Amino acid sequence: MRYTVRLCESHRTVSEKENDMTTRTLTRNKIRLAAGLALSLAWPALAQMQTDERMKDYHAELGLHKAAAFEVVLLESNAPANIFWPGEHPQLRFQVRHRGVEPLGGYGHVEVVEWATEGIPGDIWLPQVRKRGHIARIPIEVRLPAAEGETPGWQNLSVAFDLPDRNLGWAAILDLGNRGRHLLTPARRRSRLSRRGQASDR
Repeated sequence: MRYTVRLCESHRTVSEKENDMTTRTLTRNKIRLAAGLALSLAWPALAQMQTDERMKDYHAELGLHKAAAFEVVLLESNAPANIFWPGEHPQLRFQVRHRGVEPLGGYGHVEVVEWATEGIPGDIWLPQVRKRGHIARIPIEVRLPAAEGETPGWQNLSVAFDLPDRNLGWAAILDLGNRGRHLLTPARRRSRLSRRGQASDR
């Protein structure tokens, strides 16, 4: 009887150990599953293509000022989605605003530059901005009244200019000297494709 009881106690002890090991294994698997699920849900939010000012050297390459004393908003472009085909000349209407308690006036210009983005080895989500050249410079004069409460002082302006007839990315930048430089709009020039898939300006 004693022998039998000892066998039963020994057998029960082994079973308990196996149950404990199984429980710990299941717990670890649950933790791993939860961690994997959390990572998979977080990945789309973390791994997204960076655009605009989040791109590398965005401000430095385009010479933009983060703390410009004014704002600029594109009101109208003569091309849908700012994509210009050969023979089309950009005409942009925009509004300059400032929130100062004193009027803001002076001379400046709209600078049009060619720019592009390049990939960075080892980081497919972070483009590198490159300025590739100068296209045009259009003088302007601003006369902005002082802000009234929450309403900023504003002025509407228009510019028109020519682009090279080839594929390129370009950007218009409003430059008011020591008051700062602000991006007006990015855009593209596209070449038409012939039936054989070759670039053509016809």
